[in-house]
Amino acid sequence: MTPSVVQNEIHPYYQEKEVVPYIQSLRIVIEGWFPFEGRGHTAELFGDEVISRIGKTHDVTPAQAILRWNLQRGVVVIPGSGNPSYIKENLDIFHFSLAEKEME
Repeated sequence: MTPSVVQNEIHPYYQEKEVVPYIQSLRIVIEGWFPFEGRGHTAELFGDEVISRIGKTHDVTPAQAILRWNLQRGVVVIPGSGNPSYIKENLDIFHFSLAEKEME
């Protein structure tokens, strides 16, 4: 039986450039596990110069830029937070799009 969803670690430092399209070609949804590189590792990702610059270009946070990157790749992400302001921020990613060069 073919699975409906495959969960895999996916974030800008672990992009899975071949795996994502392959899974999608099988008509399977891919869910990005650890979209922010996991607990204790987010500071490096959020402080990344390229990600920060992309965020500033769109007047969004690095977290929002990362979530939008996943969304545009067709990757489902479920970022977890108990902080209401972070939850609101994570939902506010539908008012901008990343250019092709930013996606790279």
